[in-house]
Amino acid sequence: MKNLFLIACTLFCLAFPAKALEVVEIRCENQLQPLGLETRQPRFSWKINSAERGVYQTEYRLLVSDNLSDLNRHRGNMWDSGWISSATSLHLLYEGKPLASAGKYYWKVKVRDNKQKESSWSAPALFGIGLPDQEDWFPAKWIAMERVESQDRIVLGYQLAGNQVTPLAQEPLMPQSRNSFEIAKKVKSATAFICGLGHFEMSVNGESVGDNFLEPAWSNYDKVSYYVTYDITDLLRRGENVVGIRLGNGFLHIPRDPTRYRKLLTTFSYPKMICKIRIAYTDGSFRDIVSNEDWKVTSSSLTYSSIYGGEDFDAGREQPGWDRPGFSDSAWQKAIEIDPAGKLTSQLSPPMKVMERLPVKSIEQTQPGVYIYDFGQNAFAIVALKVKGRQGKKW
Repeated sequence: MKNLFLIACTLFCLAFPAKALEVVEIRCENQLQPLGLETRQPRFSWKINSAERGVYQTEYRLLVSDNLSDLNRHRGNMWDSGWISSATSLHLLYEGKPLASAGKYYWKVKVRDNKQKESSWSAPALFGIGLPDQEDWFPAKWIAMERVESQDRIVLGYQLAGNQVTPLAQEPLMPQSRNSFEIAKKVKSATAFICGLGHFEMSVNGESVGDNFLEPAWSNYDKVSYYVTYDITDLLRRGENVVGIRLGNGFLHIPRDPTRYRKLLTTFSYPKMICKIRIAYTDGSFRDIVSNEDWKVTSSSLTYSSIYGGEDFDAGREQPGWDRPGFSDSAWQKAIEIDPAGKLTSQLSPPMKVMERLPVKSIEQTQPGVYIYDFGQNAFAIVALKVKGRQGKKW
């Protein structure tokens, strides 16, 4: 019986051989594939896996390259650490050539262990540098559709309920802006750096950029305003390209309509944005698309936007194709240059995302025209609603 057990164990080991030493979960600045880093000396970390017991790292070699081709040939044209005797695999500082603003870099690592075994190279990973210095944004400008008068600014805000506030003569319109540009060469990569206050949605050629929600993060906008970094390489094409941006109020401006809910009143400014897109071509040249007075702007189909009081949407104001090539924006106005917000700082916190959608379990009509939708659980959520009806109909 004992021999049968040993034979079974041997066959199991042959069928499922022990994994060789490997490097996994490689991270830069504690993140997977981060973009928009504002340090010129990022930190690298990784873990090792081995089926053997008592294994630990004794050496490592790390490569960083500004292109994936060199890295795949095991060349680190930005940094080749060589073999370094160390058991440390956490927060190891970059010590190579200077990293450029808006640059993209690729890296990988391999290790040796205390049993004289050497791992294969880890899978390659990406990290990107943002625009850490304010001059990196030049010549991009802050643009808007309207500017707030100084007497209407309320900073940092205060609690005020009910009708204890005088409404503005006219609440600001929610703007949407667009910019069209031509691409005649093959694109290697394209990165968008954008701050749209209070919140923004960005599209390229009609396709939404990313799936983040309520970007950017809230701040004291006069001191710090966060920008978000996106890789938009796959959304660009030869010929005409269009960037579209829609803005909402967020905490930048809370409307003063006494009939809508609020618990805080602030007005730093009316919605505004700044954007810089760095396009790198395969021939080694670069091009920047920046926000300025050449962008066109008009009011969007959002007729009301409040972080507390919700949104009003007028489908009759939609302009199909407004963020796609071929659309005529001749009726739109030019954007105006606006006073800058606080120091532009990269948003490196994990983004908000729609993590789950709850289906309706049952619908009950309690009285004519009044319905209760039961989602099967208590939840703090946002309603996703589809409607259809005659033009001019309101809900």
